[in-house]
Formats: sequence, C-alpha cells, structure tokens
Amino acid sequence: MLIDHAAPADVSYTGEAGVCVALLCQLRSLRRGAGDFALFAHVAAPMLPEKEFFIRKAIGWVLREVSKKRPTLVRDFVLPHAKTASGITWREATKYLPAAMQRELEKARSGGRAPR
Repeated sequence: MLIDHAAPADVSYTGEAGVCVALLCQLRSLRRGAGDFALFAHVAAPMLPEKEFFIRKAIGWVLREVSKKRPTLVRDFVLPHAKTASGITWREATKYLPAAMQRELEKARSGGRAPR
C-alpha cells in the first residue's frame, strides 16, 4: 500500500513531515466517521514510542477526532498501548471519550492503581 511506504519503521527515512502526512492523510474521512481506521492503526501503532513531538501529536489528533464519532475504536486502540503512548498522544486521544472509557484507560495506564 502506498501509505505503508510513507511510514517506514525508520522514521528518519522520510522525515517527520512525511510521517505526519502518512498519519493525517485519512483525517478528513475518519473525522466523518468513515475511513480505514485499521490502516491508520497499522501505521500509528509502531510509532507510539516515537520521540518526535509532531508525530506524537498527529497520532493523538487523529485519535481525538475519531473518538468524537467512534469512541470504542479509539478505546480499543489505546488500551493495549496504555503504557507506551506519550503524554500528548494520550491527552489528545482520551480528551472526548466518555468518562467511563477515560476511567478504564487511566486504570490500565496506571497499572490498575486508582488514577490521580
């Protein structure tokens, strides 16, 4: 797939801008409640530990927009990555989730301890 080539495992190959384009290219359709979330997840998941701010922000931004119409998709994506998602990705992704989902994710992120 073309998007796979825009988001290689070695981020330095395309640079930060290319990776952000790969992450954001489906934003319009995902925002409308359509789009291929599985493809976005395929590209975004390996980049969650990335240190580049704009990559972390782009992942969170897409997740935030998807959560407005399909919160379960976002919860299901974020839950297994609770400990590896950066703070900015986490805040953006969980911003508009229902309170019960936010509590569930905070519990997973904190290792089962009560959230602060």
